[in-house]
Amino acid sequence: MIALRPDAVLLVEDDVMVRAIFHEWLRQDWFVGPPAVIIREAGSLQEAIAWIEQDAMIGLVVLDMRLTDTAGLEGLDRLLPIIQAHHTPPIPIILVSGYIRGEDSQVALVHGADDVLEKTGGNPAIRAGLIEKCQRSWLAYQGRKRAYEVLRA
Repeated sequence: MIALRPDAVLLVEDDVMVRAIFHEWLRQDWFVGPPAVIIREAGSLQEAIAWIEQDAMIGLVVLDMRLTDTAGLEGLDRLLPIIQAHHTPPIPIILVSGYIRGEDSQVALVHGADDVLEKTGGNPAIRAGLIEKCQRSWLAYQGRKRAYEVLRA
């Protein structure tokens, strides 16, 4: 059976206001109704790694590209092996940035991001992009997970 949303999402953002806004948008626009979805929050890459290592329910990560303890694709490059060690197949990562443009998004996808959200265009566009990219990445992950289970059987 395909789950339409994960049990838990990890928001990794060092700006408390942005994290709170993303939390609310997810709660209001994607996680309406039962079952309840847990939204974990991390303000640094180290906190994100700790969550991934201790909470197997996390099914999707929204990762800011510029954190206090990492910048650029370094955070993605450091987090992906941790995710791969704890989740088979690896759970989706949505990379979020106010600085990434054009072909840099393609580089992020090559590095292992499932999608890239540019924090440009104003709040309505960012909000719609966040929800759409999370939903699309989650459903694609469900397909990968199902294929993995069939191959293992």
